[in-house]
Parts: sequence; C-alpha cells; structure tokens
Amino acid sequence: MNARLGFPPWWGSALVCLFFISGCTIKATTDTTTDGTTEFLSSTSGQAWWVENGLVREGKQAQAFVAQNYDHLLPEMAQGEGEYLRAFGAILGVRPGDHSRFSQTIQAHYAALLSAAGAKGSFSLDQFLERIHRLKPIWETAHSVQVSKDHKSLLIAHQVIRKDDVTGN
Repeated sequence: MNARLGFPPWWGSALVCLFFISGCTIKATTDTTTDGTTEFLSSTSGQAWWVENGLVREGKQAQAFVAQNYDHLLPEMAQGEGEYLRAFGAILGVRPGDHSRFSQTIQAHYAALLSAAGAKGSFSLDQFLERIHRLKPIWETAHSVQVSKDHKSLLIAHQVIRKDDVTGN
C-alpha cells in the first residue's frame, strides 16, 4: 500500500487504464453529440445556403438570417423597431431612407405574415420571405412619392398591395 496516499500500488495503473478506456466512450459521446447537431443544422438551415468555406451563398442571406435570428426578429417585427429588424431590412436591400417605412409596413402586416407562414413548429421560411417581398412596393412608395409628388401614382401604388396579396388568398 502506498503509505503517502493510502492507496494500493496498482491504483495508479488502474486509473491510467480507466482513462484510456473512457477515451473511447468520450469520443463516441462527442461524435454522437456533434453528428446530431450537424444533422439538425443541415436540416434547418439548408445545405444549399452555404459554400464550402462556411460563408452564406449569394442570394441566401435573408433565409440564413431569419433561420438564425427567428426568436429575436419576430418580436421586433411586432414592435416595428430594433436592431434585428434593421439588419434584416439591410439584408433585403432596404435603403436607409426607407427603413422607417419598411419597419412600419412589417409591423402593420405582422399578423398576416405570420399566419401565412405558419407557426414556429411548421414555419415556412420561403412563404414568409415571399410575403415580405410582396410588401416591397409599400415601403419603397415613400421614396418614389417624395421624388414625383404625384398623387395619382401614390394612389396606384397603394392599390397594388392589398391584404390578399400578402396572405396569398
């Protein structure tokens, strides 16, 4: 028996063996965890969104942003303000001068956007983004009206987008 620690002399060898044997278990557990995470991210984020070096593919930024920031973006859409909503607008190409109108438009159509896209469990990202793109003439109207100041074009622009256009009904 080891007089200093009170352990038998074979105790050290047993610990070393256990450490190496448990390494296989740790590796298997790590692989299982990372494989599950990889499969989840692949199924929710879509491998078509990413290029080999991990960057978002051109034209897929909006999908990736909504998928990664869903829980932060939706409350800001309901409020009509916030940094996630501002970033989302920038990704969609909203001009800085149109951002206020963009936020108001998204807030005004929030319920229709969500009901058309479905609940979080069955959320259709493509439908959600399609409906947002249908609203684009509304938030861009403010810019065109300031330039033309033509009342007839304002009336026409507002008639283009109706509730049916947003919900798809």
